[in-house]
Amino acid sequence: SFRLIRTNLNFLKKTKVILVTSSIQGEGKTFAAVNLAQSLCSVKKNKVLLLGLDLRNPKVHAMLNVDRKANKGITNYLVNENVVLKTLVDNNENVSFDFILSGPIPPNPTELLLSDKLEDIIEFGRQNYDYVIIDSAPCLLVSDTLNISKHADTTVYMTKSKHTKIKLIEYINKLSDDKSLKNIAVVINGCEES
Repeated sequence: SFRLIRTNLNFLKKTKVILVTSSIQGEGKTFAAVNLAQSLCSVKKNKVLLLGLDLRNPKVHAMLNVDRKANKGITNYLVNENVVLKTLVDNNENVSFDFILSGPIPPNPTELLLSDKLEDIIEFGRQNYDYVIIDSAPCLLVSDTLNISKHADTTVYMTKSKHTKIKLIEYINKLSDDKSLKNIAVVINGCEES
């Protein structure tokens, strides 16, 4: 089920491409990416594209209840010259946004994400949508997210109450100081309502 994110979305002004990441698995990264896409569609009827760029452990298809193996995706486009990008765009009746799934899990995700063709995907989103949301891999585990962060305008960095270790905050600060991730907005997920 989807819930509109209760937040002030003003931090997204002058933002087109939003990277959603976390430090480790289980912090709600994909949940936030899908719900942010749905929320942005609800505001002023924005046109939104969600990209499944966690090529190692994709979860977008599960949240959208779509058969990943039956659909071509980003991996297919990155490895095959004959795949037309716009044919990968999908949608369904459960959500208001378009999406491109990750595709088959490749043996070389880091190498694929360094491809110049990734820029074609991002540029397609910039030209045809109000917002592009990127669901990426946790950045403490692999370098994939840091390799694609140059394409994003803003980073939504997920943490989870009683799950994210406090020492990981230093890592987030380092990513900000090094400018490895742009315009970081930290979200604390799983807080108990008072």
